[in-house]
Amino acid sequence: MDRLHLLDSLTGLVLLYVASNLPFTIFLLRGFFEAIPKEYESRSDLTCANLRVLWGLIVPWRFRIAVVSMFIFSASWDEFPVASR
Repeated sequence: MDRLHLLDSLTGLVLLYVASNLPFTIFLLRGFFEAIPKEYESRSDLTCANLRVLWGLIVPWRFRIAVVSMFIFSASWDEFPVASR
């Protein structure tokens, strides 16, 4: 952080939080997306219908993504007052 001149800056703090929370986020979302049936993958093609399939997959999963976002936000928010002193 010192070499990048990010000590005592909000940008350095944000980068630190992203780097420390990324493994947990990937772990949770990987479990969610592994539950998608394999038929969707085998049937997908590179047409306009593929966007409909993707949208049909993402919309039902938005609550799971929201839950992961709330976990990460609460963990970062609890740590922020300590780190910003």
